[in-house]
Amino acid sequence: MIKPIHQLSRPKIYLIGYGVIIPFCLAYPRYMAHLFDIRNKVIRFAFSAVPVSTLFRCAEAMYGFHPVGVDSSFQIYFIYSLIPLEIEIDPKEPGKVKTTLAYVMRKSSQFFIAFLRVSALLSLLSPGDYSPFSAPSSFTFASAFHPGRLMNHFIGGILLEQVLSVFAAGLSIFFASLTGIQIVDLMNGAMFTSMSPSDFWGKKWNRFIHGMLKRGVYKPVRKYSSYIIASIAAFLASGLFHEWVLYSMYVIVDSEKDATGQCSTCYYPPSHGKQLAFFIWNAIVVVLQHSIGHIFLFRWIRENCSAPLVTALVLLTVLPIAHLFLDDYIRGRFFHDLQAAFLMVRPVHQ
Repeated sequence: MIKPIHQLSRPKIYLIGYGVIIPFCLAYPRYMAHLFDIRNKVIRFAFSAVPVSTLFRCAEAMYGFHPVGVDSSFQIYFIYSLIPLEIEIDPKEPGKVKTTLAYVMRKSSQFFIAFLRVSALLSLLSPGDYSPFSAPSSFTFASAFHPGRLMNHFIGGILLEQVLSVFAAGLSIFFASLTGIQIVDLMNGAMFTSMSPSDFWGKKWNRFIHGMLKRGVYKPVRKYSSYIIASIAAFLASGLFHEWVLYSMYVIVDSEKDATGQCSTCYYPPSHGKQLAFFIWNAIVVVLQHSIGHIFLFRWIRENCSAPLVTALVLLTVLPIAHLFLDDYIRGRFFHDLQAAFLMVRPVHQ
């Protein structure tokens, strides 16, 4: 077992974590964008993946909530800290779950299918700026449930799910081949199989982020408080970290500046706080499910309605306000920059 961190006093642990490692992780993506003159938003986004992983894994190490088995050897802990994905750990026999040929083939199939799906979605959606259905431009309570708005957000969610899936599958193949360790699937059919808000966020959507938030935020807070407070803290941390991702992604590098020091063609989020508001809302939804999900109406829906209908009702807790999450990615041309990595089918104009 490797436990050097426990040989340090608690003040030293916090000083190293909060004073050195976490500030470095927060500054790293913007620094790299300026250093290498990175203009592509997708590459900037990718540069935030490892710092995010390091940041939350630093938090879980400080509070002692890393997964069972990752500290069984220095090699495994180093790999676990380096890879920006969840690794498979056998809790019964501490150590990594070894890669097999069947696993690599399954991941390769996932990558190929997700690649084709993203290529098709980008080709279909790019002509309409990723909002193919007409919808009210201003947001009101009534317009939140406008069919066009809901469909745009639904398709945007599917596109984002598939984009994350293809990159996760590619990284899984790479790291599995390099280290011999299996990687946990990032997505698990969130947009089509979720049976409750907690199922969506806890078991289906981005399980890498869920695992980090659970060990780095939820468990440390839950140790001293209630389920409600710990859940809100986890979603609050998620909102803040997604705000930081946008801050890191929409940076103006020197080569993009004009004579006045500005960039007239660059997008910068006009206001901050939308990501935070989105995740606070979902925290409220999850807490309400925990508090009142046992009442007759919700039990009757789960037991008597078809699975697709239940999933649709779950998505209706997210889709009406999904613009808070998606708009800056669409307006900032994140998906446009993504097109260079995929097969695009474009109409030929005479």
